[in-house]
Amino acid sequence: MDEERTLTVRAEMWTGYVRVRCPFHDDHNPSASLRFANGEPVLLYCFACGGGEGPARFKVVKAIRSDGGSWHVTVRPARRGRSRKPPAESAARGKPTPAAAGKKKHADGEGEDAGLVAPAAVNAALQIAVAWIRDGRKTTQETLELWKPFFLVKKIPTSLDLILALAYPPILSPTAIIYPLVPLADGGEAVERYQIRLVAGAKGRFYPPGTSAGKPWGYAPRGLQGGAKFVVVEAAHHALRIALLLPDVLPVAALGIGNIPAVVAALSEIGRVAAVFCDEPIAVLRGVIALDIDEISDQDIIRHIAARLT
Repeated sequence: MDEERTLTVRAEMWTGYVRVRCPFHDDHNPSASLRFANGEPVLLYCFACGGGEGPARFKVVKAIRSDGGSWHVTVRPARRGRSRKPPAESAARGKPTPAAAGKKKHADGEGEDAGLVAPAAVNAALQIAVAWIRDGRKTTQETLELWKPFFLVKKIPTSLDLILALAYPPILSPTAIIYPLVPLADGGEAVERYQIRLVAGAKGRFYPPGTSAGKPWGYAPRGLQGGAKFVVVEAAHHALRIALLLPDVLPVAALGIGNIPAVVAALSEIGRVAAVFCDEPIAVLRGVIALDIDEISDQDIIRHIAARLT
């Protein structure tokens, strides 16, 4: 793995990270981060090539900016400790490739598509995220910078002050966004459950695993309040965006379309569910607004919710 590889990326960034496809393995779902400093790319990190020992590092040896605004970046493995092999070379030694791994069961019984990223890399990233939880670390401007590309794509404001002012702000670690969950049935504190969204395309995981005696949990960035008007959404980043956008509602993420009916029932005992947003209608619920929050503007979100608050 000593040869140089080239990747092309379009980015307008002075400092921070951009998610890219790693040129050192067959990377259908971007699993690498290209670091920018002083307006130029300087390092490439890839967890899928890290072999479970943290991200593999690749040094930028040439970076050319085209007239169209794209960067053509040539990288090679950084000399740091022993050589790490990409997934394809591991397969040649008889180890299963991520694609061959198929579905992997978690300790909590939830399946994850291990074909998105090498399981060892998922576990390495998860360990870092769990360490941040156990150490009580919070979001800093530095870790926010790592996740700015994701926030910009999802149209989430990237103000550290706004995020930290929330009742339950997300914890941004170098490898994951960690959302503290609230038990919706009894309004308890969000101290026992977290949803972890890993880098490298890995799906959400829970820590500690499972729920609690079948009670529904959700991500409520501004907490719960009796008699409040709630907006139910599928994903935690949807709730985060609405919480930073609208002061008149309390958004709650059901953490998946299958959990929405239970979450709606639990919130209806606390206050009023003003609206339910998800990508597609739910047969057992009426009044569900089928739209992709990631694809609409702030103005459209405000308009849809305002129409249901009256």
